[in-house]
Amino acid sequence: MRTAKVTVSLHATLRTASCSEGCVVDASDLIELRAALTDRYGLGFGEMLGSPGSPFGKTVVLVNGLVVPSESTGDVVLRDGDEVSIFPPISGG
Repeated sequence: MRTAKVTVSLHATLRTASCSEGCVVDASDLIELRAALTDRYGLGFGEMLGSPGSPFGKTVVLVNGLVVPSESTGDVVLRDGDEVSIFPPISGG
């Protein structure tokens, strides 16, 4: 599978944990994207995203402004120029 150059935006606690607003990453799908972000920002950051069995756990992922259901993260193929936004789990009351 061919890798794509995608822009990643990190929000809230993910931005704080990475000390970055985002980055540009080469990845062919969201599973590779998670691995690339873990390599870049460390294992603790990767654990914030989810676990290997659930790559993004309860993290909210948008690709080009569209929410990716957590059960579909393994099915999303990335293309050059895609924009991925990642938000930590949202809770409230």
